[in-house]
Parts: sequence; C-alpha cells; structure tokens
Amino acid sequence: LLATSVKESFANRGSFWIQAAGMFVNDVIWIAVWGIFFARFDHLGGWSLHDMVALYAVTGGAVGLAVITGAGVRDLARTITEGSLDVFLVQPRPALLHAIGSKTSAAGWGDLASCVALLVATGQWRLEAIPWVVVGSVAGAIVFLAFGVLVHSLAFWLGSMQVLARQVWEFTITFSLYPESIFPGALRVLLYTAVP
Repeated sequence: LLATSVKESFANRGSFWIQAAGMFVNDVIWIAVWGIFFARFDHLGGWSLHDMVALYAVTGGAVGLAVITGAGVRDLARTITEGSLDVFLVQPRPALLHAIGSKTSAAGWGDLASCVALLVATGQWRLEAIPWVVVGSVAGAIVFLAFGVLVHSLAFWLGSMQVLARQVWEFTITFSLYPESIFPGALRVLLYTAVP
C-alpha cells in the first residue's frame, strides 16, 4: 500500500516537485525567521538557534514520515462522516492502517529533505547523531499519526468535524516546533498531558 501511494505521488512529476520544493522553502523560511530572532536575542528559554534547528529538523523529519506513510490521517474524519470507511472495512486488511496509508503527500519529501539539509548546513549531521535523528523522527511520526487518528476518530461521536480535527492536528505540529521551556508551569502541564 505504501509503495502504491508513493508511486501515485510520483505520477504527476510536476505537482510532486512543486509540493516538495514548496515545503522545503517553507521550512527554510521558518528557520530564517528563527535566525533573525536569534540575531537579536542569544537564547529563548535556554535554547539557541543551534537547538532550534535540531528541533525543527527532527520535527520536520517526523512530519515528513507521517505524511509520506499516512497522509490519509488528515482526511480520516471526512472518510468517517462520508461513509467512505466502509470501503476499507470490507477488505481483508487492517481497516485503520489501510485508511491512513491510502494517501501520501509529496510535501513530506520536502520536509525530509529540509531535515537533512538543515542538519548538514549547521554541521549537526554527524555519524553519532544519525541514529538519534532517525529514532526521533520515527517516534515523532508515530505520535503525530496516533494523535491524528485519535482526533479524527471523534467524528464517530461528534459527526462532521473535518476542519476542526485537521486544525487540531496541525496545531499539534506547530506546538511541537517551540521549546517546552517557554511555556509556564500550568500551561506546560496542560499542553503535555491533556492535549496529547
């Protein structure tokens, strides 16, 4: 299923390269904004630009892996409310894995490329760091996919909530791009317990 989805994303080469390049440029612009911030301030909650690049690279790798392997999670609420889940339920495969793995996003390749490029450009791509980047990216992808399934599955009980579920899922990604030390105690507890 993954191989078929990846082949499908490569089918329209122009669209693939535009989406991947667009996401890569988006990621580079995001880091450039942090570069401007850190040109004025040395640290943010104990974090430096070096730390933010590492965080953004691993998070970008996680998001990239998540949307390459399971972009269907972003439309799961719509799949549930429109009754399209029935197609997956009658097949002799795990319905959830098939539903989320039925789509892929070319933009994920841009996220993966920016992950590698950021680490190489900042000199953080060292042999001893590679396993940690891979583990962090894979673990992050699993968390993003699991949270997406959780939020989008609320459509079983709440009905049509595609827009809200997608916004909550994307909020989680955005939230993961900031150092945890900038959040005060009560908010930190809320964001690291109730939200996930």
